[in-house]
Amino acid sequence: MIETNIEKASFISKELLRFSRNDKIKLINVNINHIIKNTLALIEHKLQSVKIHQELQDVPYVLGDPIKLEQVFINVLNNSIDAMPNGGKISISSSHKYGLVRIEMSDDGVGIADEHIQKVLDPFFTTKEVGKGTGLGLSICYEIIKQHSGNIEISDTGSGTKVIVQLPASNE
Repeated sequence: MIETNIEKASFISKELLRFSRNDKIKLINVNINHIIKNTLALIEHKLQSVKIHQELQDVPYVLGDPIKLEQVFINVLNNSIDAMPNGGKISISSSHKYGLVRIEMSDDGVGIADEHIQKVLDPFFTTKEVGKGTGLGLSICYEIIKQHSGNIEISDTGSGTKVIVQLPASNE
């Protein structure tokens, strides 16, 4: 247990350092649909009791760091999976409008209580039980999307949670 807790503390410290440094990231033209598909392949083992519904439209490239964007999608999807302990459905769509590429991910999990919705992007805020989460996942997602000149919105749908990520389309 001591070793496990040391590893967790080390991970949290590294994330905090990365978070506080706000390192410049190298942006390249990326296909967001490919990143979504790669992310789903990476977490396929966690999706046994979850149905994935995809509506990925043909969208322009975005300037992005593919590893960082993958990290955002992994965090969001892991939260969705955690919110559906008995299985459920996750819908993922991409679209393009007004120079923005929009990625929408929604689940039919437990949702987010009204009193928590304004805090979910705050560092160290978590509703998970002790040892199950650090409260850094969504705050790191927020910082990554901000580094990409985009925005992220999280809302309770009444029957789950919806996360919308918007990124500027590449001019190239």
